[in-house]
Amino acid sequence: MRSEAALSLDALAIMLKVPAVRFWRSEDFDEYKNILHEIVPAWKELNDALFWKSIDEARGRIETKESERLIDDYSVQWLGHFWKFGPDRFDDVLSFITMHDFLDDKLVAVSLAFRLYNLADKPEGLLRKLKCVTEDRAEVKEYLDTFLNPQRSQKTIEREAQEAQRREERAKEKEDRNRNRKAWINRLRATPDVIRNPLDLKQGISVMTSIGYYVRLKVTVIVLMVQIGNG
Repeated sequence: MRSEAALSLDALAIMLKVPAVRFWRSEDFDEYKNILHEIVPAWKELNDALFWKSIDEARGRIETKESERLIDDYSVQWLGHFWKFGPDRFDDVLSFITMHDFLDDKLVAVSLAFRLYNLADKPEGLLRKLKCVTEDRAEVKEYLDTFLNPQRSQKTIEREAQEAQRREERAKEKEDRNRNRKAWINRLRATPDVIRNPLDLKQGISVMTSIGYYVRLKVTVIVLMVQIGNG
């Protein structure tokens, strides 16, 4: 029997934090990355809950910075999350379009469905299904049409420029993270007591080090819950 605790908001939040934390503690999280990338998609309910939680968090970050809507899955695809959708989940993704009440969530589902349609080499049968689901929903149908008949409007050009800028910023951030991680490892080698006393903040240990151990502990518990559920 699967542990429903793995579907809790706390568990989902921890799983979303791992891709961000593991860049500076990768040796600790690589084992979990491989396990979670395998077992999360196998539990569809958990996989889908984690996907929509990542959309909600990304949407929250956008809304606090600018008046922009998140209506596609592109902004969360690069983060290395543990959820996964392949062409075999196409019908399930179509159900998101009808199940979700929020229009922007419906549009995210259309974007994801179209991605899976492309991954499956554009079979006509999948496209018919997608058109059928969106046919009676004007705004959703119009959104699908932007994928089927792309036009390079000024807005599209601006968006592509923004995406290019984001890619450059992410590349720079990755370089900074790698540099910081190397510096962190060098500090650990110079002060091995940090490893022997990971939670002793009174000894001057970095708060981020403690957070890394905390997240690792929480992920261990989550992995056990999911493994028991899949066993």
